[in-house]
Amino acid sequence: MTRRYATLCRALLLSLVGGVGLALASCQSGKKQRTLVESIGAQSEVLLVAPRQVMQSDVMDTLQQMLAGAAPGLNQVEPFFRVARLNAEAYTRQYTIMHSILMVRLDPKAKEPTIGVTHDDRARPQTILQITAPTLDALRHFLPLHTQLIRDQLLDGQLLARQQQLRRKHSKKVNDEMRRQFGHTICVPEELQFTKTGHDFLWASDKQQERSHNFVCYTLPYTGQPIHEDTCFAHLRDSVMERNIPGSTPRQWMQTVWEGHEPLITTRLRRLEGRVAVEVRGLWEMREGAMGGPFVSLARIDTASRLITICEGFVFSPSTTKRDLVRTMEAALRTWR
Repeated sequence: MTRRYATLCRALLLSLVGGVGLALASCQSGKKQRTLVESIGAQSEVLLVAPRQVMQSDVMDTLQQMLAGAAPGLNQVEPFFRVARLNAEAYTRQYTIMHSILMVRLDPKAKEPTIGVTHDDRARPQTILQITAPTLDALRHFLPLHTQLIRDQLLDGQLLARQQQLRRKHSKKVNDEMRRQFGHTICVPEELQFTKTGHDFLWASDKQQERSHNFVCYTLPYTGQPIHEDTCFAHLRDSVMERNIPGSTPRQWMQTVWEGHEPLITTRLRRLEGRVAVEVRGLWEMREGAMGGPFVSLARIDTASRLITICEGFVFSPSTTKRDLVRTMEAALRTWR
């Protein structure tokens, strides 16, 4: 492992295991042995449960913005989550089986704000995130510092549920081709039956005119380049897409959307399924064409074989919303082994 990459991995691990005023716990109790009902709730929905004191304060505006603010990496404004609000006093049994719940508590006995996460408590699949703070003011200062963590925990739970669905029903054709060409496996939506292969390259699509899902996998030599940097990643991606995804004329091919000298993407290091990956979100377009849309990628570096492997999901849906389409492909990427 190169020194640069090892340093990045250590920094990522430190960021994942702790933070100022943060205690993140995963809870599994003995009662999970009983049979659980299927959870309910709309796609990308979160139930926000808070006491009246919080509901009637400016902190509720912060919570609303944290959950329903714009989702990143899309070419139109869509909320990160759909949010349903509920006063804590009205939190009765019918709401306890929602698939994603954010519970906010004020406890004067608490020494500092904490976050705890519970999975499959009253239903399956289910993620319950509980934020406890000693005072309203402590909660007010705590939330902005941990927005990304709170979003990640809730979204990871929702993506996990979609991963389970994909493992039960997915494109065997794509999985077989991934195994043959790269020695990996992945569960993409069953509808992705049309494939194109190239040198160290695989493209699969459902060829839908509207709401189209696409999957791409390719490898590149690892020369120590900082692929976690936006510009570096975009140049690597564009070099592959130009060769493998052409348009209808010789001057057309897929490329990353650039604004001046900067690509419209965001990159960050993630630890997923015990492995470090570079997560990339951004926009693609057909050069000198009218097509375009969002994409999400995971890149992994194998320092032993000196290879970068990149798996990407991109969508084309010009007349509909795209957040949930992208999340379907994001869940598929999380099944990559």
